Amino acid sequence: NNNNNNNNNNSVNDIRTSFCRRVFRSLIKGSGPFVNSLSLRCAYIGFEAMQINGGGYTVACKEAKDFLKNDQMNLRLWNAYANLQKAYEKPKEASKVVKKALFLLPKLSQKNQRNAPMLFWTLAEL
Repeated sequence: NNNNNNNNNNSVNDIRTSFCRRVFRSLIKGSGPFVNSLSLRCAYIGFEAMQINGGGYTVACKEAKDFLKNDQMNLRLWNAYANLQKAYEKPKEASKVVKKALFLLPKLSQKNQRNAPMLFWTLAEL
């Protein structure tokens, strides 16, 4: 009976996870008003990183890289990707990500440079 309850809980959790994933993806990758929402993109990376079944780190990294491919100059996305590496105890990878982002600083507008301190903070925490 205990196994049956665990199976039911797992299927409910799988359904919830699948639902959340579909909602995130439809909001971020659709054509609605949230398609450029940086907060949702960062939240989605965090959501995927927390998934034990269905990818977790691998899916979160892929999504972060896809977001960065389309928005290379976004320091908040770079920081989210670096924090993902840090969360999975990959300090060398996190350091590479931060340094790559900091290399972009001279190319960024002053408005975009305002997010640089969070990268320095992340680097200091490594």
